[in-house]
Amino acid sequence: MQMDGHSDELNLSFANLQKITKNKETSPEQCFAAVELASQRLQLFNEDKAEANRVTPKSKKAKKVQQLAQKAVQWCNARGVNLPLNNLISKIAKIGSSGKHAQNCERDLQRTIKRFCKSIDVKVDDVPIRLYNPATQEIYEAKVPVLCPISVAHAIWAEGPELFKAIFLGNAGSEGARKFWCNAKQNASWFKDSVFTEDQYEGLIPLYLYGDDVDAFRNTDGGAVSAITWGSDFGYKNPAMVQNLLLCVYAEYTACEFTHADLLRHVMDKFKHLSDPRINHPWHASGFRFYFASCRGDLKWISEKYDLHHYQRNADEFCSLCSACKKHEDVRYTFTDFRETSLHKCGGRVSTLDYMATKAIEDLPIPMVHGGVALVRFLHDVTHSQLLGTSKVLNGSILTYLVEAGHFAPFPRTGIYELSMTTLLRLAFINFKRWLRVNQLQATQARFTCSRLNRKHRGMFPALASKAINGKRITFWLCDLAVARAARSNATRLDEDVAVCVWSYCKMLKMFDLCGMVLSDAEAAELHHLGTLHLLAYARLRSLSSQTAGKSLLRSSFCILPKHHYLQHALDEALESRVNPGVYNLLAAEHWVGIIGRIARTCHRSTLSKRSIERYLCILRLRLTSFRRRL
Repeated sequence: MQMDGHSDELNLSFANLQKITKNKETSPEQCFAAVELASQRLQLFNEDKAEANRVTPKSKKAKKVQQLAQKAVQWCNARGVNLPLNNLISKIAKIGSSGKHAQNCERDLQRTIKRFCKSIDVKVDDVPIRLYNPATQEIYEAKVPVLCPISVAHAIWAEGPELFKAIFLGNAGSEGARKFWCNAKQNASWFKDSVFTEDQYEGLIPLYLYGDDVDAFRNTDGGAVSAITWGSDFGYKNPAMVQNLLLCVYAEYTACEFTHADLLRHVMDKFKHLSDPRINHPWHASGFRFYFASCRGDLKWISEKYDLHHYQRNADEFCSLCSACKKHEDVRYTFTDFRETSLHKCGGRVSTLDYMATKAIEDLPIPMVHGGVALVRFLHDVTHSQLLGTSKVLNGSILTYLVEAGHFAPFPRTGIYELSMTTLLRLAFINFKRWLRVNQLQATQARFTCSRLNRKHRGMFPALASKAINGKRITFWLCDLAVARAARSNATRLDEDVAVCVWSYCKMLKMFDLCGMVLSDAEAAELHHLGTLHLLAYARLRSLSSQTAGKSLLRSSFCILPKHHYLQHALDEALESRVNPGVYNLLAAEHWVGIIGRIARTCHRSTLSKRSIERYLCILRLRLTSFRRRL
C-alpha cells in the first residue's frame, strides 16, 4: 500500500511538471517548487523501495528453475507427451515440494543435479575451524566445508589420463616438465637438495596454493569473501576454471586471526597425502607425482596470511628476503637503492634456513613448516606487482610529464591547474584511442581525468587507475610517445631519461610474455639487465623530481613503491634459477576469483561456503567437458 501511495504521488508530480512546461507564464518560483517537490517524492520512493527490498524475500534462482521446469512439464502434458517420473525435468519441477517451500529449492536442486551426474562427485570435508561471531564478538569453532584435493585429483583422473595430463602438465607436456626440473635441479636453490631422481621428472607436478578476497555485495555483512585454490605451475596457459581448483570459500566478516591457519593445517595434511609415494594413487602407475612447491597471492595476502614482507613497516622485516628498510640514515640500506652496491644487497639474501633460525616455530608460515615451501617460493606475482602496482605510478608519472611538457598541446602557464589538466587529458585520451585503432587493439579504459590520475594539483603524486591489461596497453602507448619524443633533434636529457625508463619496462614485460617457463642464460641475463635498467632510471627520475619546486616539470612524480623492491628480488631470482617470473602471473586466477565472487553473491551468508562449493562443482563439470572436447 505504501508503494502504491508513492506511485500516485509521482504520477501527480509528473502531471504538474507537464502542465508547467506547457504554460509559459508560470513563474520561476513555481517551477522551482514543483521540481523540488518531485525530487523529494522520488527520494522517498527510492528509500522505501530499498528498505522493502532489504526485508522482503526475493524469488530464489533455484525456485525460478523449478517454475521453468514445471511449466515445461505442463506444456508437454497439454500436448499429450508424458515425461517419465525419473526424467531430470520432472525431478526439477518437484523440488521444494513443487515450489511450495522455496527455502528448500536450492538444497533439492543441488541433490538432483548430483544424482543425475551433472556435477563433479567429490568428497567435501567438514573441517573444524575457528571463526568470529560478530553478534557476540566471540571466537567459536564450527565446521566449514572444504573440497578435498585428493578427491578432486581422483575425479579428474577418472575423466581420463589425457585430461589429467592436460590439466596438470599443461601444453608443454612431459618434455616441458623434464626441462623445468632439470633446470631447477641445476640452478634453483629451493630444489637443488631434492630427493627426486631424473627419471621422475617427466611426471612430477609442482603444486601451488593461492588465495585472495573478492567483493560480494549481497548477503554478506562484511561485503567480501575469501577464496582459496590450488593448481599446477605447468597449467598456466589453461583456462581459468581448469587452471585453478577450489578448496574453500568463507565470508571475511566471520574470519578471525586463526581461521586461515586452521584451514592451512588441514590443506597441508591433504597435500602430504596427495604427494606421498607410499600411497597407491591411480596416477602413480603412469608415472605422475605431485610436489607442493609454492604459495601465491598479492602482497597484502602474503603479508597478512603468511606473516611475510611487512611492506607497511618502516623497518623490522620490511622485506623478509633481505635487510632493506624504508628509512635509514644511510640511503644504501633503504629499498629505494637499486644499485648492485646497495648494502641490503651486498649483505646477501636471507635463506630459508636462516629465516627459520630467527623465528619461533609458531611464527613461521604454515606451508614452510608443514609443506617445506622455501622462502623465495612465497611468490608475489607479476600481475599484482607490476600491472596493478608499479605500472600505475609509472603510467601516471609519464602521462603527467607529457601533458605538462606540452606534448599533446601547449600547457597553460597560468590559470587553474586542474582545469588545464582536464582539457589536455581529454586530448591525450583521444590520442590513446587512435593508437589502439592503428595497432588493432582493444581496451576498456575509462577516459583520463584528474581524479583517475590522482593529480589535481602539482603536489599530488600521479597514479593512473586502470585494470591490469588496460594498464599494459597504456604503458606501451606511452612508450611509443616517449621514444618518439626523445628521438627529436631538440630533445632534452630529461626526455631521454623518461624514454629509457618506460622503454626498458616495456621490453621487460615483453620478455615476461614471450619467453618460455625456462629461460636460457642469455634470456635471463637480458631480462635482469632490462629490469635493473628500468629500476635505476626510475630511481634517477625520482631523485630529479625531489629537487623540483613550483611549476617545474617532474614535480611530485615517480613515487617509489615497495613493489619496486620486490621486483628487484624477482629479477635476481630469475637470473639465478632461470625460471621466468612471468609464468606466475595471476591474471587467470583473478578471473577465477571473480567467478567465485559472483557465485557467492547469491548465496545466503549462513550457507555461503556449502552452496558456493555446490555451484562451483556444477560449473567445473561443464568446463571440464568443454576443455576435454578441445584436446
